[in-house]
Amino acid sequence: MLLWNDALTEQAGKIEEVLKGALRAEDGPRAMEWGWQALELEPMRPERYFLLATVNDETGGPAAVGAQLRAMGLTVMQAQAAIREPQRMLLARAFPEWRGDWGDPGRMDDEARLLKRQRAHEPRLEALGRLRDFLDGLRLGMDSGTLERTAKGQTAAARDAARPESGVDPAVTALLVATVGETGPAELLPELLVLAAEAGEPVAGHAEWAASRIARRFPKVAASRLAVAARGASAAVQGRVVDQLAAVEGGVETLAALGQGVGAVATEPAAGYLAVAVERALRRKGAQTEALAVRSLALRMLSGKAQAEYEMYLAMGDLFQPQANAAELGKRTLADVVMGRGLLEGRAPVETASPDPFRREGPKVGRNDPCWCGSGKKYKKCHLDKDEGR
Repeated sequence: MLLWNDALTEQAGKIEEVLKGALRAEDGPRAMEWGWQALELEPMRPERYFLLATVNDETGGPAAVGAQLRAMGLTVMQAQAAIREPQRMLLARAFPEWRGDWGDPGRMDDEARLLKRQRAHEPRLEALGRLRDFLDGLRLGMDSGTLERTAKGQTAAARDAARPESGVDPAVTALLVATVGETGPAELLPELLVLAAEAGEPVAGHAEWAASRIARRFPKVAASRLAVAARGASAAVQGRVVDQLAAVEGGVETLAALGQGVGAVATEPAAGYLAVAVERALRRKGAQTEALAVRSLALRMLSGKAQAEYEMYLAMGDLFQPQANAAELGKRTLADVVMGRGLLEGRAPVETASPDPFRREGPKVGRNDPCWCGSGKKYKKCHLDKDEGR
């Protein structure tokens, strides 16, 4: 997933190699410097904190810095989806005098609270401290002041957490990704839309929201950055680009180019949605000629599942809705999404007012509802089997 995965992993691997070399050579100052770099690149890996704390202690560093690093490691570990045996062994090494059940949340909170009392004057701990407050807030209930203080500097944590192998709870990952929408640059739009198309929920929906917020924050460059996101992308990613382009100024040329490129992705099932979404977006922007050209091309080029999807969406007529209403998504504030859990389906919102949960799908047709094609038959007796590929 671009920098959310491959490039981050490569860079982290190089840093880790140098770090291990410094540790083998017992070069404490060099190990500390590279340890900080490794930590700042991958702030959602608890072992980084415990390792750096050990190096700090063994090289005569301030005891308070080691304590703060261990407190951070505990907080990050609690963001993991589950505390498994490797994490328990890590705790055993980092806290040899630990008493009680390894991985017990209450015990971890108590230990972290004690460690945090040792104040440390280390500038590089400041951003990590904001991350700690953010993660604590997600578990314990976040107020607006905490949100304001912690919204900055979350990009590295979000990138780290979004990697498939991170082990971070998907709900935590989703909310970290959402903060990027409030603080990240326009250059992140392509990466966010890849996440929106390829990640599972709830990360995908939060990446879509983050992309909408960035496009809203940078309206003058949004269309050009979205054009970059579409180049060489899958039909699914291009569909997300179209959803975003529909909500920003301009973008007609990019939409028309995506429509004319449908043939290149015609074998992908998502091409059916892409073709209809492009056509509808062009019509809304007044580009009727370009919209007709997209329909003509789609009717000639699409086949198989893509054709079936295309026909289904076309038959919806005015009922067709984009998979993500970027204009409406972008109006939601970070407080709605993070404090109110506005995009986390199935989770009760906290007291903060929250909009209805976001749904990625278009209009759903129930088995016993009239079929979308207008035949008058129930859906299960008409197009259900065909839509599900049976």
